[in-house]
Amino acid sequence: MASSYMLVVLSVVLLSVVAPFVKAADFIIGDDSGWIPDFNYTAWVEGKHFRVGDNIIFKYTEGVHNVIPVGGAAFKACNASGATNNVFSSGNDVMPLNTAGRKWYICGKGNHCERGQKLVITVSAADASPSPSAPSPSSPSASSPPPAINPPSPPTSSSWRITTDICMVAMAAAAVIAMA
Repeated sequence: MASSYMLVVLSVVLLSVVAPFVKAADFIIGDDSGWIPDFNYTAWVEGKHFRVGDNIIFKYTEGVHNVIPVGGAAFKACNASGATNNVFSSGNDVMPLNTAGRKWYICGKGNHCERGQKLVITVSAADASPSPSAPSPSSPSASSPPPAINPPSPPTSSSWRITTDICMVAMAAAAVIAMA
């Protein structure tokens, strides 16, 4: 009986320590295509749920493209002129999603933005349920750009969130069985 109790306590402690970290996901913008012109990022966003704590990763050829966080009006106009302090150009830019709300990103090279190299996402609170539909880029409003990037982390699939949820349910079930 004591070993069953100890297993339950250990499971609860493990869940409370691990749970805040396992829900984060890394999204590679454009998946295998990466951050390029002539790609439909609006369609790419559909069905994806971005939450505070997730990261979005822009992968592209360094020097050929860049990533500029902008407000809604600049996004709509493909205007990067006011964003000189926040131009990212490493080819592997990791943007942590630290706040909920709309986020807009464009490429400031040549006519890349006009050719579709722009992304708008809506970030939900970490504990929020997924929104029923993808964001629409047609209703921009002013927003402050996200904070500076963190060093790159190894990319993971957004399915990580589902896998970790299943693991947590399995651990909880094991704890209940151990108590019986």
